[in-house]
Amino acid sequence: MIDIFFEEYVKINDIEQYFIHYPKKSNVSLIFLHGGPGESERYFLYKMHSKTQNYNLIYYDQRGTGKTQSKNKSLEKDITVEKLLLDMLS
Repeated sequence: MIDIFFEEYVKINDIEQYFIHYPKKSNVSLIFLHGGPGESERYFLYKMHSKTQNYNLIYYDQRGTGKTQSKNKSLEKDITVEKLLLDMLS
């Protein structure tokens, strides 16, 4: 069985950031924030998905990673711990 999901880009702090959502009928949502920068969440998407079937899942390619990086072509100076934290809090 293939789960329904949707993808979107959300403008956060002047760049388009990529998310994949697996909605479920649950009051609990999990956001998967990988350890990047430089690595996409995609590998973990397939590894973790079957273990978390009862939750709303959100996978996030943060600044400098995966599809967020592809869409924005961020420079190294744009990827700082401070900016990553600010993105998460926005």
